[in-house]
Amino acid sequence: MAIIMSLLIKIAAQQNAILQFLNNVWQRALEIVKQPVLNPDIIWVMLPLIVAVILIQLYFGRYPDEKLGWTSALANSLILFFVGMNLFQWLFRNNMLFFALTKETVFLPKNIIALVIVVYSLSLMVLNFFHLLPRKVAFNMSSDIIINYLAVISITIVYSTIEISFLTLAAIFFLFMLFWAVVKSLQFLEPVAPLEEIAKEIKKDILEKEKELEEIKEIRDKELQKDIEEIRKEKKEIDGIAYEMAIPPKAKENKEKEIKKKPIKNGKKMDEEELFKKIDKLDKKKDK
Repeated sequence: MAIIMSLLIKIAAQQNAILQFLNNVWQRALEIVKQPVLNPDIIWVMLPLIVAVILIQLYFGRYPDEKLGWTSALANSLILFFVGMNLFQWLFRNNMLFFALTKETVFLPKNIIALVIVVYSLSLMVLNFFHLLPRKVAFNMSSDIIINYLAVISITIVYSTIEISFLTLAAIFFLFMLFWAVVKSLQFLEPVAPLEEIAKEIKKDILEKEKELEEIKEIRDKELQKDIEEIRKEKKEIDGIAYEMAIPPKAKENKEKEIKKKPIKNGKKMDEEELFKKIDKLDKKKDK
């Protein structure tokens, strides 16, 4: 009984710890969301990014057949690069850059965030410019939701006085999931363009027909291959019969006797090719 009670107490303590952690994450998320109101400088940079990602998602919701292209992926990486440079500008203006730091390292995480944003954006630019990654991977890494969210959250953290910790990272992840759900909900609720709906159905029918044709082609190829193998087999049998019929029995016996007379050449048995050559010479002598 005492063991059961101790287990229940431990479970209750773990549940309380989890609930406390979730509550702390929620509070930190609210703190992040409030920063644009507390610091108006954030709004001027954040607002265009938020408007852009919402409009782009609504556009793709209305025209679902249109997809992100290499040019759009490259443009998204450029946007993130501009944001990274803006972060370094803000740090420089407020004497928070690496070379401006002395013994004070409280601003070091802000510099790291700005550096990560710039390096990530430059990497994406190179990968997208030269098409070094598979299309699906590159487009997911350069999607407007990820790029704009990274831009917004990095601006909020660098411009504000929020402590950068594991709790902050958990809150950032929670806000990303919430942001993604809201944007996708808007995209889902938006009505699809009528012509796009018709085009979507036509495209679906075309894909189904192409799939059926591929299956039919595959079946026909297998049947044709089988027929070819049967024809080759029959031809081989016919050639063998014709060869046997073309050689008179006596000539055949003479050839066999001639081959048996000299089966050894240089101490080694003649191979099949040499035997055929010997037979050809005998045929030529017979014809003469």
